[in-house]
Amino acid sequence: VIPGRIAYIIVVAVKKLVVGPGIITGLKSVAQGQSLIMIAQMSAAGNLCTAEYTKTAVEMAVANSGFVSGFICTEKVTDNREFLNFVPGVHISSAGDNLGQQYVSPESA
Repeated sequence: VIPGRIAYIIVVAVKKLVVGPGIITGLKSVAQGQSLIMIAQMSAAGNLCTAEYTKTAVEMAVANSGFVSGFICTEKVTDNREFLNFVPGVHISSAGDNLGQQYVSPESA
């Protein structure tokens, strides 16, 4: 796995996931041993990842479990052990910054 390719796939998925599951099919068709990490939640205040978006992202991941390896999320989004959870915004103390970033403590992550 080439790290640059993983970053590329993530960026494309973030921009296009809202168009539906076709983006996963397209990425899967060009992936060469990479897997997809889907953004299910974001830690920035006011983000547009609603509970419905998160639910849909998990459903899309389950339908493509051989290709999707996990989620960027602020909390565990599924009990399915096939998927990893990557938590952004972890800080020694729960806090925020003046740009709207919402940090969570390591314990709550």
